[in-house]
Amino acid sequence: MVADSTGHGIEQLNETKRNIEAIAAVNPLIDPGKRCVGLVITMEPLYINENWFVREGLIDAEFPIGVISAGELESLVTLSGDELAQALCEAVDAAENNVMLLTPALNAAQGRENSLIVSTFDSIGLITRTADKSSRRRGEGESAVTG
Repeated sequence: MVADSTGHGIEQLNETKRNIEAIAAVNPLIDPGKRCVGLVITMEPLYINENWFVREGLIDAEFPIGVISAGELESLVTLSGDELAQALCEAVDAAENNVMLLTPALNAAQGRENSLIVSTFDSIGLITRTADKSSRRRGEGESAVTG
């Protein structure tokens, strides 16, 4: 199952890379010398960094590809552009069979708040109203019990 869904993502990225190379061959505006990396995003953590046996079962990546969850991606976007570029370059250099292990990049982002997600939740009135109502109910219930 994991190899199927993640493998499908790797196949798509391999095809995209081949398409970019084909376009670069006829379009001088595309620089085929630039480093290219791919990310397969999963809904749940795959823990590919810790599990060599999962990595061995994946389809061969034709260029450096990392596998991370949506939650891990949310933490990566807290890095600055320079920090992310540095982390990805280091992951490319340390890649095993073109599989990037992104633990150092994820560690660099650990503990940082994603301001976009926070502001989005703060801007949705329903979430705030629900939290306020829930707090009031807890407060009312406590005063009735203790009073």
